[in-house]
Amino acid sequence: MSLRVFPIKNSTHATRYRVFPAAACGWPSPALDYEEPPLSLDELVGVDATATCLLWVTDDALAPSGICRDDVLVADMAIQPQPGDIVLALLDGEHYLRRLTARNQAPALIAELPGISPLMIGDEQTVEITAVVTWNLHRQPGAVTSTTSAPPKRLDQIVKMGECSTFLVRARGESMLGAGIRPGDVLVVDRDCEPRLGHVVVAIVGGEFTVKRLGTDHGQLTLIAENPSFSAIPLQANDDPELWGVVTWCLQKRIQR
Repeated sequence: MSLRVFPIKNSTHATRYRVFPAAACGWPSPALDYEEPPLSLDELVGVDATATCLLWVTDDALAPSGICRDDVLVADMAIQPQPGDIVLALLDGEHYLRRLTARNQAPALIAELPGISPLMIGDEQTVEITAVVTWNLHRQPGAVTSTTSAPPKRLDQIVKMGECSTFLVRARGESMLGAGIRPGDVLVVDRDCEPRLGHVVVAIVGGEFTVKRLGTDHGQLTLIAENPSFSAIPLQANDDPELWGVVTWCLQKRIQR
């Protein structure tokens, strides 16, 4: 497996971004009364330059668990791995990104895509678990792709955050599970990004915030849920709709300890 692994750099001048918690309707009010203290991405994911590295995912072996090709993972080299963790392992001279588990009472590294055999860890094999994945940065269709060949070493560089145009939203609700957005995830929302069909957007409809995928239904602009339990929302002029920002990244915490 080919993995791109880079060290990460702490920034003493990391920008702090406005953070909105989820409100009762499922999404935040832009009123200042609802804001949490501003956070930088380094603070959010607990970056430690001496123990943290970044992994660029190059395949879909863990896609069923929400880790997909082109995602960026934050991994901690100081955490003791436990069964169930997603880990970076060095086995017989090759790096693997797999879930640590057990098969037939023996430790194993497993993929979650059907057809990929587990890697059994035997007495004659040298296995080094070098890092435990702590956060997953899941790219959304509105994300800007870096145009430089130099590897970024700060999270702000990766997600292309603008100091004045970007804010963070803590997700609540299950209407976008199909897009990989789960309750408790942190969304990076860019107000300068032009909304296009297929983008996940934050919208104001009838005075309330919601997050959905922008699409059409019989020619009418519509906010589409990615969970069959939730209805689509047609954008009608009498509801005074506003497309407030585009979700560019979804940050998911992978371990709770």
